[in-house]
Amino acid sequence: MQSSRGDELLANFSYGVIAAVGILVAVSLGFVAMDPDEIVAERAPVPAPMVPGLPPVDEVEVVESPPPVVSMPLGTSTPECKADNACYLPYNLEVAAGTAVTWVNDDTAAHTVTSGTTDGITDLFDSGLVIPEASFEYVFDEAGTYDYFCIVHPWMTGIITVS
Repeated sequence: MQSSRGDELLANFSYGVIAAVGILVAVSLGFVAMDPDEIVAERAPVPAPMVPGLPPVDEVEVVESPPPVVSMPLGTSTPECKADNACYLPYNLEVAAGTAVTWVNDDTAAHTVTSGTTDGITDLFDSGLVIPEASFEYVFDEAGTYDYFCIVHPWMTGIITVS
């Protein structure tokens, strides 16, 4: 009799497992047949966490990056900088139209930033003398390639490429 009871429990357990597997298969087939949008509900956006002392993200002001800078590095008052185009750094600066470019005199001598070449000034811009630690800024509104040089030290040349 005891053997019969054990067989009955084993049979009930087996039927239970079979029933559970059948339910899982049916549910799986149901999910396969469903539209994916019905399975995954659309979630509401989650707000950004608040950090004490900082304004909410939607109130943060976007700060423009500073204008590009061209350096007149230390030692450019001697012709050696011409050999590797290091009189204005960078030698060829590429910017978008409407960009303001700033030249900073990091040398101990005064320099100019004059549009054109030693063969001819174009009168587009001229900084006059830029003393050490001073700067000059010009806004390039139109696409093109702009050569410039230093009237005081004519070996100092550079290019601004505007797209």
